[in-house]
Amino acid sequence: MVQALLNSKRWGEYARFAVTGVANTAIDFAAFNGLLLLSGGTVGRPAYVVFKSVSFCAAVANSYVMNSRWVFKRAAAKKARREGVTFFAASGIGFLLNIAASVGVFSLVKWLVPSLGDAWGANIGAVAGVIATNTWNFLSYKFFVFKADARTGETAPKDSFDASAL
Repeated sequence: MVQALLNSKRWGEYARFAVTGVANTAIDFAAFNGLLLLSGGTVGRPAYVVFKSVSFCAAVANSYVMNSRWVFKRAAAKKARREGVTFFAASGIGFLLNIAASVGVFSLVKWLVPSLGDAWGANIGAVAGVIATNTWNFLSYKFFVFKADARTGETAPKDSFDASAL
């Protein structure tokens, strides 16, 4: 059933994007929480921004590989440079949305519920950042970065998942 959903013309792209999003979120949270652990679990706003920036960049690197090779049709070699530039430009806007939402919520949680602790507040903020950027990422990647071919309208890659493409 999952394989059928991933290969579906109508829902496959959304399902593949969701799977990629889960992988990106796991990478983001693993890197972020690893940095939190290294810092001793206490973090102020400047360190929070640095930690979120590092974890976001790790997730974006994975995102480019999975989106370009699996979720959306890979551009021809001559278009790959434009695709890469627009991907990282769109991701830059996503980064600003992510940081603004996560720092805002982190600061709000620290102010409203100081007893909750930095690690919990930091992760609640990180969730807010993910939620704030998911819609932007899908729409910008689909309509600007990995645009459908004007002649065929196709954006989906091969008919089935090929792990070797990653």
